[in-house]
Amino acid sequence: MTNKQHTAARALLLAVLAFHPAFAGENMPAPEAHAPKQEEKGYRGPLMVMTGDEAAPVKVWNAQGEPVFAPYYAFAKKGLGLIDRNFGCRMEGGCYFSAGAEEVLGAGLDASHGEFSLSVCLEPRDPAAAGEGCIIGYGPEGKPARFALTQRAEGYGLTLGEGAGKAVRFKEKPAAKPVHLVVTSGKHEITLYVNGVKSESLKNLVTDLPPWGPGLLWIGNDGVGAHPWLGQLERVMLYNKTLTSEEAKALADAFFAAAKERPPVERVEFKGTLLAQSDYPKPWDEGFTYRDVLSVREYKVDEVVHGTYKGKKIRVAEWAYVDRIFLANSQKKIGQACRLVVEPLDANPQLSTIQRGDTLEMDLDAEVFYDLTPMQALPEDQQPKPPGSKTP
Repeated sequence: MTNKQHTAARALLLAVLAFHPAFAGENMPAPEAHAPKQEEKGYRGPLMVMTGDEAAPVKVWNAQGEPVFAPYYAFAKKGLGLIDRNFGCRMEGGCYFSAGAEEVLGAGLDASHGEFSLSVCLEPRDPAAAGEGCIIGYGPEGKPARFALTQRAEGYGLTLGEGAGKAVRFKEKPAAKPVHLVVTSGKHEITLYVNGVKSESLKNLVTDLPPWGPGLLWIGNDGVGAHPWLGQLERVMLYNKTLTSEEAKALADAFFAAAKERPPVERVEFKGTLLAQSDYPKPWDEGFTYRDVLSVREYKVDEVVHGTYKGKKIRVAEWAYVDRIFLANSQKKIGQACRLVVEPLDANPQLSTIQRGDTLEMDLDAEVFYDLTPMQALPEDQQPKPPGSKTP
């Protein structure tokens, strides 16, 4: 992580911590007046925050407002999902989830008496995608989400309650650009903020639902795995309180200020012909424990479609398998024509600990790029098997 990235991530985390009672300062905007019932007094603040900081990717607080799982906690992954260079999530059909935090999150949400808020910055791959994708959800694994922020082509939505539940649909439509969203649920009102500005408020709703109980925070899908959301997503935050308009604006401002400090990274889209590819370790190799593996390949550059690249050849690190799911590009053949979107591998510090197969002829002058082309899993019946295994 560069100094600027670390500084920006730290600034964002401090902005979030400012809403925690123990960190509130004199210059913070005063919260809106509330008149909670006596039994509702207690900790109100962040329960889980994705920081964007490699050293501490996720922060968690319990129902008493005490930090837990320090010094390090990170989301678990299931299926096709990756961490991007800003330490957000690149969702390709899988999901990230808060493994091990079920009791902590459940107790924190139950203490809120029905109030909660979600904050996230996202960029959908396809704003007009068919069906409904779960951006963020909460609930036990294998069961419908107890609440979920969702996307449909006609607008974002919020689902509350198990089973049939209740769903509200906002008029705000998804856009093909980064957008900061805050959805906050109070006793009788649900409000959506877009880039720090109130977009819509739905009133006269019964949102004081039964206790949530232990559950997982799901990112990019739900606990059933039936509603994948595709795109880039970062700075997921869960609160057991209704955020004020000032707090929603502060979160959006902090995110965009941090994003502005990021160094630009140029992408190149090209058409090429595969010249050579590396061997890479397989999941069944004795003693091998990695779940994600990159393989470096060399292409002849036939045409640069977007961006700038002057070389006649290019080397690209591509995913062979992710979560031990082999991808279609693992079956590429020499001489095959391909079209890829890439950026410099060195601009992706999150890959420094990823297993990489590179058996190409040594070339000290060759810069290696990183493939950003959407992933496609091989069908189940085409997934490679260990040598000697029987085909069912």
